[in-house]
Amino acid sequence: MCENANAIGVTLNGAFAEYVAVPAKQLYALPKNMSFEEGALIEPISCVVYAMLRLKVRYGDKAIVFGSGPMGLLLVQALRTGGASEVICMDISKERLQIAKKFATGVFDNIDDIKNAYPRGFDIVVDATGNTDVINKIFQVAAKMAKILQFGCSDSNKTIEFNPFQLYDNDWEYIGTRALLLTFNQAIDILSNNNIAISDIVNDIVDIDKIPNYLLGNRPKTSLKVVMKI
Repeated sequence: MCENANAIGVTLNGAFAEYVAVPAKQLYALPKNMSFEEGALIEPISCVVYAMLRLKVRYGDKAIVFGSGPMGLLLVQALRTGGASEVICMDISKERLQIAKKFATGVFDNIDDIKNAYPRGFDIVVDATGNTDVINKIFQVAAKMAKILQFGCSDSNKTIEFNPFQLYDNDWEYIGTRALLLTFNQAIDILSNNNIAISDIVNDIVDIDKIPNYLLGNRPKTSLKVVMKI
């Protein structure tokens, strides 16, 4: 929330190199049982930790996550271990839904099917896509008094259609979450204690010299989280 925020790899030169200098106060020690490839997931998981702190999941809540990309699958796992009784995943990619089946209690590729199966909606609704076409639909499956989390990052010039009367009438909470906030230590503990599985999420480890080709979009369609190996 800093008014003049800087981030390595965003506003400052990043780490697509064999060596990079960073401020010592921003370093965290990896546990001895954690590989560098696993450590690369600490930042994404710390974002999920912050989202869970914002959501304050109630034990037994029914949840749905839109998007079965890497972040969506991490959120599904966090919701299941965080007290949700059911966690549904929605995506149009059949390949990604096959992976989501390992973590979610159910998967769907059509919102009408979800509405038929869960006519009363969900207590927790999460967008993990940032796609405004998707975000316009997530309110259709929100139950009375639902918490709706905007996790996915949309383009800054995009807008959605929203009926404010629904927010009032259903007593909804529409929650924003901007990345992370002092949640690296929790993420390290979660990962080192195997509370979140990443083996099916990190499915591509590539050498540094192949990264330019990946950034141009030349990577397998089945790729989820890509880790660069130095």
